[in-house]
Amino acid sequence: MALKSVQIELVRNGLREILKGPEIQRVLDEKAQAVQRAAQSRAPRLEDKTALPIEAEASPGSTRSRAVVVVRHPSGLGMEAKYRLLGSALDAARRA
Repeated sequence: MALKSVQIELVRNGLREILKGPEIQRVLDEKAQAVQRAAQSRAPRLEDKTALPIEAEASPGSTRSRAVVVVRHPSGLGMEAKYRLLGSALDAARRA
């Protein structure tokens, strides 16, 4: 039995619609929230005993949806360097 050649043509505008669509945005938001929760669970308390502000947000971009998880605090960069809060939390996105 001979294999037949298959040609697939991707329509960029259609792909862009899919990548910007609400379904993809919802999946990215779920993954970003999982990373945020994992990072927050490992984060040390600030000097005033409040939680380190770690935020997750998904939004549509010009060509595709995107998600970001950030530490919104002046010491965020130092906390990431010392504790790897966000870097070590990335596995949570795979399980979400």
